[in-house]
Amino acid sequence: EEAHTADNTTHRLVDTLANPRLLEMFEDHLIEEWAPENLQFYKAVVMFKLDTLNALKRIQDRSKKDYVLTPEERGTMLLAVVRREAFRIYMAFIHDSANSQVNL
Repeated sequence: EEAHTADNTTHRLVDTLANPRLLEMFEDHLIEEWAPENLQFYKAVVMFKLDTLNALKRIQDRSKKDYVLTPEERGTMLLAVVRREAFRIYMAFIHDSANSQVNL
C-alpha cells in the first residue's frame, strides 16, 4: 500500500490517487508495465463500496419516508444492488473473456 518517492517521502495509494500529478504518473507507469487494468479494477472496487453504502442509505431513507420496509425487503433490495455491481466487476475484470482482465 505504500510507495517511496524520489524525495524519500512515503505516500499511501489513496494519497497518490487523490493527487492529480501523482495519479497521472502512476497511470503512465501502469501503461508502461502493460497493467492499466489494475487501477481500473481498484477504482471499480472503490466505487462498488461507495455504491453499496449509498444504496443502503437510500433503502433506509425510503423505509423512513414512504412506508416501513421489513428487514427482509431491505436485505433483498441491497442484495440486488450488490449482486448487479459485483457481477459487472466480475465480467469486466475477472471472467476469462474480460477485456480488462486482472491477474489475480
